[in-house]
Amino acid sequence: TLSSYFSTGSGKTKNLTFAKIVFNNKETSDLGLSLGNLNPSQVKEYTFQVSNYKDGAASETNIGYNISLETFHFIPTVIELYKKNEVTNDYEFVLSCDENSKRNEENKIVCTSREYSLNYKKNQNDDFLVKVIYQSTNFNQETWSDEYANLTDFIDIKIHSWQIKEEN
Repeated sequence: TLSSYFSTGSGKTKNLTFAKIVFNNKETSDLGLSLGNLNPSQVKEYTFQVSNYKDGAASETNIGYNISLETFHFIPTVIELYKKNEVTNDYEFVLSCDENSKRNEENKIVCTSREYSLNYKKNQNDDFLVKVIYQSTNFNQETWSDEYANLTDFIDIKIHSWQIKEEN
Protein backbone atom coordinates (compact mmCIF):
# COMPACT_ATOMS: atom_id res chain seq x y z
CA THR A 1 0.00 0.00 0.00
CA LEU A 2 1.04 3.57 -0.56
CA SER A 3 1.65 5.40 2.65
CA SER A 4 1.76 8.96 1.41
CA TYR A 5 -1.49 10.67 0.53
CA PHE A 6 -0.19 12.26 -2.66
CA SER A 7 1.99 9.43 -3.91
CA THR A 8 1.75 8.76 -7.60
CA GLY A 9 3.30 6.10 -9.71
CA SER A 10 2.92 3.15 -11.99
CA GLY A 11 3.41 0.53 -9.32
CA LYS A 12 7.17 0.86 -9.10
CA THR A 13 8.66 2.41 -5.99
CA LYS A 14 11.13 4.55 -7.93
CA ASN A 15 8.22 6.44 -9.55
CA LEU A 16 6.62 7.49 -6.27
CA THR A 17 6.72 11.08 -5.09
CA PHE A 18 6.56 11.75 -1.36
CA ALA A 19 7.38 15.43 -0.98
CA LYS A 20 6.48 18.33 -3.24
CA ILE A 21 7.88 21.74 -4.11
CA VAL A 22 5.41 24.56 -3.51
CA PHE A 23 6.01 27.58 -5.78
CA ASN A 24 3.44 30.30 -6.42
CA ASN A 25 0.86 28.19 -4.54
CA LYS A 26 1.29 25.27 -6.98
CA GLU A 27 2.76 21.88 -6.13
CA THR A 28 5.26 20.09 -8.36
CA SER A 29 8.23 17.70 -8.22
CA ASP A 30 10.34 19.95 -10.41
CA LEU A 31 10.37 23.62 -11.26
CA GLY A 32 11.86 25.38 -14.28
CA LEU A 33 13.03 28.98 -14.04
CA SER A 34 13.87 30.98 -17.17
CA LEU A 35 16.80 33.38 -16.93
CA GLY A 36 15.83 35.19 -20.14
CA ASN A 37 15.02 38.45 -18.34
CA LEU A 38 18.22 38.53 -16.26
CA ASN A 39 20.65 41.34 -17.10
CA PRO A 40 24.41 41.66 -16.41
CA SER A 41 25.21 42.45 -12.75
CA GLN A 42 21.62 41.65 -11.77
CA VAL A 43 20.60 39.33 -8.93
CA LYS A 44 17.26 37.48 -8.94
CA GLU A 45 15.82 35.58 -5.99
CA TYR A 46 13.19 32.85 -6.08
CA THR A 47 11.64 31.30 -2.97
CA PHE A 48 9.90 27.94 -2.70
CA GLN A 49 8.90 25.40 -0.07
CA VAL A 50 9.19 21.65 0.26
CA SER A 51 6.12 20.25 1.97
CA ASN A 52 4.98 16.93 3.43
CA TYR A 53 1.25 17.71 3.27
CA LYS A 54 -1.47 18.76 0.89
CA ASP A 55 -4.83 20.31 1.70
CA GLY A 56 -4.23 19.70 5.42
CA ALA A 57 -3.50 15.96 5.07
CA ALA A 58 0.05 15.00 6.00
CA SER A 59 2.23 12.18 4.80
CA GLU A 60 1.92 9.01 6.87
CA THR A 61 5.67 8.30 6.91
CA ASN A 62 8.82 10.29 7.51
CA ILE A 63 10.16 11.69 4.26
CA GLY A 64 13.75 12.16 3.18
CA TYR A 65 14.63 14.42 0.29
CA ASN A 66 17.32 16.42 -1.45
CA ILE A 67 17.18 19.17 -4.04
CA SER A 68 19.14 19.36 -7.27
CA LEU A 69 19.76 22.42 -9.42
CA GLU A 70 20.41 21.79 -13.11
CA THR A 71 21.44 24.25 -15.83
CA PHE A 72 23.28 24.28 -19.15
CA HIS A 73 25.03 27.42 -17.89
CA PHE A 74 25.04 29.31 -21.19
CA ILE A 75 25.39 32.67 -19.46
CA PRO A 76 27.90 33.45 -16.67
CA THR A 77 25.81 33.01 -13.55
CA VAL A 78 26.37 31.81 -10.03
CA ILE A 79 23.38 29.95 -8.60
CA GLU A 80 23.15 29.69 -4.83
CA LEU A 81 20.72 27.66 -2.73
CA TYR A 82 19.76 28.70 0.80
CA LYS A 83 17.52 27.01 3.41
CA LYS A 84 15.63 28.97 6.05
CA ASN A 85 16.65 28.21 9.62
CA GLU A 86 13.46 27.51 11.59
CA VAL A 87 14.89 29.03 14.78
CA THR A 88 16.56 32.22 13.52
CA ASN A 89 14.31 32.67 10.46
CA ASP A 90 17.46 33.51 8.45
CA TYR A 91 18.40 31.85 5.17
CA GLU A 92 21.56 29.75 5.50
CA PHE A 93 23.85 28.87 2.59
CA VAL A 94 23.47 25.31 1.23
CA LEU A 95 25.39 25.19 -2.06
CA SER A 96 26.69 27.12 -5.05
CA CYS A 97 26.63 26.18 -8.76
CA ASP A 98 28.82 27.88 -11.35
CA GLU A 99 31.00 27.08 -14.37
CA ASN A 100 33.39 25.15 -12.11
CA SER A 101 30.69 22.64 -11.10
CA LYS A 102 30.58 19.13 -12.53
CA ARG A 103 28.56 18.43 -15.71
CA ASN A 104 26.47 15.34 -16.40
CA GLU A 105 26.17 13.25 -19.58
CA GLU A 106 23.72 15.82 -21.03
CA ASN A 107 26.35 18.54 -20.45
CA LYS A 108 24.19 20.12 -17.72
CA ILE A 109 25.72 21.40 -14.53
CA VAL A 110 24.03 19.51 -11.68
CA CYS A 111 24.43 20.49 -8.03
CA THR A 112 22.69 18.47 -5.32
CA SER A 113 21.99 19.44 -1.72
CA ARG A 114 22.56 17.29 1.30
CA GLU A 115 19.65 15.15 2.54
CA TYR A 116 16.84 16.68 4.62
CA SER A 117 13.87 15.06 6.34
CA LEU A 118 10.26 15.89 7.17
CA ASN A 119 8.51 14.24 10.13
CA TYR A 120 5.13 12.67 9.43
CA LYS A 121 3.82 13.58 12.90
CA LYS A 122 3.22 17.20 11.86
CA ASN A 123 2.64 19.26 8.74
CA GLN A 124 6.01 20.69 7.75
CA ASN A 125 7.37 23.16 5.21
CA ASP A 126 11.04 23.72 4.55
CA ASP A 127 11.65 27.13 2.98
CA PHE A 128 14.35 27.62 0.34
CA LEU A 129 15.76 30.52 -1.62
CA VAL A 130 17.54 30.31 -4.98
CA LYS A 131 19.72 33.31 -5.75
CA VAL A 132 20.90 33.78 -9.34
CA ILE A 133 23.79 36.20 -9.81
CA TYR A 134 24.55 37.28 -13.38
CA GLN A 135 28.27 37.96 -13.21
CA SER A 136 29.65 40.84 -15.24
CA THR A 137 33.11 41.28 -13.78
CA ASN A 138 36.10 40.16 -15.85
CA PHE A 139 34.12 40.59 -19.08
CA ASN A 140 34.53 43.20 -21.80
CA GLN A 141 31.45 45.38 -21.29
CA GLU A 142 31.59 46.68 -24.88
CA THR A 143 31.08 43.21 -26.36
CA TRP A 144 28.96 41.87 -23.50
CA SER A 145 25.58 42.31 -25.17
CA ASP A 146 26.81 40.82 -28.46
CA GLU A 147 28.20 37.73 -26.71
CA TYR A 148 25.08 36.90 -24.70
CA ALA A 149 22.23 38.74 -26.47
CA ASN A 150 20.62 35.67 -28.06
CA LEU A 151 21.27 33.20 -25.25
CA THR A 152 18.60 32.01 -22.88
CA ASP A 153 19.34 29.81 -19.93
CA PHE A 154 17.15 27.88 -17.52
CA ILE A 155 17.46 26.44 -14.05
CA ASP A 156 15.60 23.25 -13.25
CA ILE A 157 14.96 22.70 -9.55
CA LYS A 158 14.14 19.06 -8.78
CA ILE A 159 13.20 17.31 -5.58
CA HIS A 160 14.17 13.69 -5.02
CA SER A 161 12.22 12.16 -2.14
CA TRP A 162 11.85 8.80 -0.44
CA GLN A 163 10.25 7.19 2.59
CA ILE A 164 12.31 6.87 5.75
CA LYS A 165 11.54 3.73 7.71
CA GLU A 166 11.29 4.19 11.47
CA GLU A 167 13.65 2.11 13.53
CA ASN A 168 11.96 0.11 16.31
